[in-house]
Amino acid sequence: MQILVLGMHRSGTSMVARLLNMMGVYFAPEGVEMPAHHSNPKGFWERKDVYELSKRLLASAGYDWQQLAGFSIDALPSAAVAEFKEVLGRHGPECTA
Repeated sequence: MQILVLGMHRSGTSMVARLLNMMGVYFAPEGVEMPAHHSNPKGFWERKDVYELSKRLLASAGYDWQQLAGFSIDALPSAAVAEFKEVLGRHGPECTA
């Protein structure tokens, strides 16, 4: 089973992902997580590969995580959605987009 934590920027997704990990949920191999940053010195508990894949999906419709005004899921090109699903499905918990 795969667990995907979704949420807006600064909404507690890193905390939820870390709590799940502390409860025994497998996160990923060491070294695939987003590095710590001055805005989150303890780390983000987000995978770089999934983050990059998500950025590509949003960009395919002309959006990014900082500009979502007017976003509609219908704006995502079907080819980009298919690629997103295929990469996640092919790699499962070991996604390397």
